[in-house]
Amino acid sequence: MKKSYTKNASEKAANLKDKLAAAIESVRSSENWFNLLKFWKSVHHYSRVNRILIGYATGFKATCVMPLRKWNEFGARVKKGAKGIEIWVPRTKKVTDENGNEEEKLYFVTGHVFDISQTTLEKLPEVWHKAEGDSEEAQELAKQIKSLSFVEQKAEGTQAEGYYNLETKNIYLGFDDNANNLVSTFFHEYAHKTIAEQMEKARLDRDIEEVIAESVSYFLCQLAGVDSESSNAAYIATWLKESKIEVLDVALDYIAKVASTAIKELKTVGIDIEPVKGEALLKAE
Repeated sequence: MKKSYTKNASEKAANLKDKLAAAIESVRSSENWFNLLKFWKSVHHYSRVNRILIGYATGFKATCVMPLRKWNEFGARVKKGAKGIEIWVPRTKKVTDENGNEEEKLYFVTGHVFDISQTTLEKLPEVWHKAEGDSEEAQELAKQIKSLSFVEQKAEGTQAEGYYNLETKNIYLGFDDNANNLVSTFFHEYAHKTIAEQMEKARLDRDIEEVIAESVSYFLCQLAGVDSESSNAAYIATWLKESKIEVLDVALDYIAKVASTAIKELKTVGIDIEPVKGEALLKAE
């Protein structure tokens, strides 16, 4: 007897949920945690859940991921025998409520994407490329940060490398720090600023918020091409080992949301670290 479509879809959904749980468990070590954050810059336009699934399926080595139709638009063909990476794909359908009003309802189905390594292309499409930064770029970014209206120099003798003040809503940094460290510290404190000002309902334990802020800083530095050496891997590793999967999932969710919000907000004040991508890549699932 043939399986019904509904039963088959339910089985696929359950299987994908199991994969997600295994993927989250796999990043419990600090090494894999940072590998995931580094990997995210290649798939930042996908949802947080799909980023985790894609990373887990490829060992966090994917560099350019798209659906089959997108690869076809670039004249690429998926290699024979290549297995698609399973992800969640959003869909909408029109439904009528009890009052007769028609509305669109969001639901998800399983779909597949492929990494460039699974195609006939030998290099990334030019629209996907963004040059990596160097020390000069970090210095230029540091200059931009110092000129922001909400950034001030911290008082002499302050032990913290930087901090965000809830009352003034300003970020205070050591202007004499080297460029890479200043940029990394700024991104860390900007994460705190974002959580405090744009996610007012969030009530996070201080330890968890610090890990989220440090992870966001690491991720944004990766996007900006800045070599970040300030991430405290030992501190994050301790927290990861003691955390349940549900807590890790929440943390990853916040990192994705805070990083996405920060990228958009920073762009409005002249700091653009969003990777370049062409029109053909917009609205990827």
